[in-house]
Amino acid sequence: MTEAAAARATHRITYSRFVAWAKVILPLVALGILSTIFLISHRIDPNSGIPFAEANLDVEALIRDQRITNPTYAGMTSDGTVVTIVANTARPDREDPGHATAENVLARLEEPGGAETVVTAPTGVVDTGAKTLRLSGGVDVNRSDGYEMHAPTVTALLDVGQLDATGPVDGRGPLGTLQAGAMQVFRQKTGGDGGGENYRLVFTEGVRIVYQPKAPEERKTP
Repeated sequence: MTEAAAARATHRITYSRFVAWAKVILPLVALGILSTIFLISHRIDPNSGIPFAEANLDVEALIRDQRITNPTYAGMTSDGTVVTIVANTARPDREDPGHATAENVLARLEEPGGAETVVTAPTGVVDTGAKTLRLSGGVDVNRSDGYEMHAPTVTALLDVGQLDATGPVDGRGPLGTLQAGAMQVFRQKTGGDGGGENYRLVFTEGVRIVYQPKAPEERKTP
């Protein structure tokens, strides 16, 4: 018998012995684990109750006060404006499932042309049937074209991307400070029938503007 053949024979004998011992040892190990589980289980006092019961959860209150954490809504208007709404929490109306009250709301309108409007408010009420979001509690409207406005309430028409703010509305713009009784952000066609659509920001009902001219740029010395 060559050395290679002897080595293979020795390997087969060693492997066979390992399998034989494994058939005996593994069941014993499993039996030991099971016995340990049973011994531990016997130490549990059945009269002590389930540990979760100590939390004193009010199940009825949880059912009554249903909340959704960090809800997100995303959609697109017919002109391609992307509408995104996020909130800390939202609570559906038990009597009207189409309504929900949200807290710490942020709504973002991203227009196809690149302009952006961000609206934040402490409270918002969503009406899925009317496709509206009514924001209240002091609403801030910030536009990428330089307008920073504040109003008591703002209603967003989610299907067309329109904002209606009821006054008094006040804030700042590229020309200076602004005050008005109402404000609207809406789409409007430009350039006749063949033109496109742009968003307009319109102030109405007693508009007051305090013009603040920009300081002239300092002359550069050569």
